Amino acid sequence: FTEVTGGASSFTEGWYAVRGSVKTDARIRVSGQVHLILVDGAKLEAAKGIHVPESAGFTVWGQTKGSGELKADGEGANAGIGGSSGPAGQVTINGGIISAAVDGMRSAEALIEQLNHTTR
Repeated sequence: FTEVTGGASSFTEGWYAVRGSVKTDARIRVSGQVHLILVDGAKLEAAKGIHVPESAGFTVWGQTKGSGELKADGEGANAGIGGSSGPAGQVTINGGIISAAVDGMRSAEALIEQLNHTTR
């Protein structure tokens, strides 16, 4: 696996792991099938979210305690995790503590906003 660092701006096909506290100010772009491991006690903060285009897949895995965190904030019409002003690829969450937002809206509000946006 590749360890995620603060300068991350893209995840290409493969496995990644977050250890400790990592923050990135760039919108992370996923290409291919990407698997992200949230190590117990780790936190990834993607200040501009994670873009998963329609041709990609993004799977998040938590470890045994499930205490790893992912916080992703989208801007404008961009989902916290998913599409950037359009359809998204498959996103699968298999553990960890996940918080995703669109323009400050969290959880179900963000999902509903993204669904509304992609069906217009």
